[in-house]
Amino acid sequence: MESSTKPNELEILLNSSNPKTPPVSIASSLNPSTSGETVTFTATVKPRPLNWPTESVTFYSRTTKLAKAQLVNGTASVSTTKLGPGTHTITAEYSGDCCDYLPALASMNQEVNK
Repeated sequence: MESSTKPNELEILLNSSNPKTPPVSIASSLNPSTSGETVTFTATVKPRPLNWPTESVTFYSRTTKLAKAQLVNGTASVSTTKLGPGTHTITAEYSGDCCDYLPALASMNQEVNK
C-alpha cells in the first residue's frame, strides 16, 4: 500500500476494515425491586471502547425508551423510579463507534413487585 502522506505529516490508519461486535452486559442494582423504588441499570462494553463522543447506550423497558447515556470507560448507567409492577425486559443498546465496534445489545428481566 502506497502512502499518501507528505513529509512532516502523520498518517493514522483506523481499523475500519474488520469491525467487531463487542460483548455487552447489563446489570440491575436491585432485582427484584418494588414499584417506585430507584433502580439503576448499568451496561458494560468489553473490551473497553475508545470513548468517542458519539458512543452511547440507550436503555429500554420493553419498547419504551428510558434514557440514553454516554459511554465512559466502557460503562453507561441510568436510574429510574418509573417501573410498574410486573416483569420488565430491560435492554441496553450500544451505539457502536466509528471504526472498531458494531452496535450491540444485551437484555435482562427486571422483576418489580407491588
